[in-house]
Amino acid sequence: YICTQADANAFMKLFEGFHDSFLNKLTYEETDQTRRLTVVFDNSCWFGLAELCFEGLVAMNLRPAQENYARYMLGGTLIVKDECIFWADDFLKDEDLSYEGSYIKALNLKWRKIG
Repeated sequence: YICTQADANAFMKLFEGFHDSFLNKLTYEETDQTRRLTVVFDNSCWFGLAELCFEGLVAMNLRPAQENYARYMLGGTLIVKDECIFWADDFLKDEDLSYEGSYIKALNLKWRKIG
């Protein structure tokens, strides 16, 4: 689990800050009790595949790469704030739900290396 900003920073360092990574697969599950979003990121240049499971999904915005643009990210953001996790597909200084790129906000985040 990523519970603190120190955990988030350690993951960002390990995953090279999402540099040269791309979103490979996204799975949304909802029941009466849970909302879960599982995302597989490919960062084969540096780390490999990582599966991030956002539990207690609060908000998300998915924006695919524009036509004639590569789908690789230059970097990302992972912020732990106010008992929530915020991820975005670009460098942001703070959580921003008006951000026009892709972002995910959830109550919990766990991850694992899958390839």
